[in-house]
Amino acid sequence: MLERTRPVLGLAVLTACVLVSGCAVQREGPGDTNCVPRMSVSSGEVVRGEVVTLVTADVCEVELPSGGWRVSAGHVGDGTAVIVAETDEALDGSFEVSLELPADFPTGDAWIGIENWDYSTCADAGSCAGPSTVFTVVAA
Repeated sequence: MLERTRPVLGLAVLTACVLVSGCAVQREGPGDTNCVPRMSVSSGEVVRGEVVTLVTADVCEVELPSGGWRVSAGHVGDGTAVIVAETDEALDGSFEVSLELPADFPTGDAWIGIENWDYSTCADAGSCAGPSTVFTVVAA
């Protein structure tokens, strides 16, 4: 029984370390910094048809992709984005993007984050996180 709990315990400890550490920074060489900003939403509960705002105060020196960041949101359990917006907001400590939820957005747990985050600098042996968070959608 103990052997079955080790992977779960290891995952729990890793998750706690990532959450506590904030903006995860990995240095691979001189001047090479990868950063994943901690994201949050303006409110933990958002009414369908109203606005959800994705924010971070973290500063990450990453290159803005061509066309800007694609911020998307969807219902947890369904990997398909329901809404998408593009922005050229820099991750300079004042990143803030608002999306209006459709009136028919599913209620319950939802996710929002940067869809086109660059995973190319992740080590093959590691796990790569993207900047996202969750919130709850409620009916009006």
